[in-house]
Amino acid sequence: MARAMNRPLVDNPWMSTGEFLVLPSGMIRTSYAYQYCSDYPGPRVFLTAAKMNS
Repeated sequence: MARAMNRPLVDNPWMSTGEFLVLPSGMIRTSYAYQYCSDYPGPRVFLTAAKMNS
């Protein structure tokens, strides 16, 4: 979200950084957790997960 809003990325040891793809049913399709905000996943990670059948 910060990247989309052009807000600065900061590494905060008190916050767990991650991104999630959640289905309408509430099930988490995939998650990606990382230590540093510069390690965010490539878009293919979530595009592939979104295309997978249940």
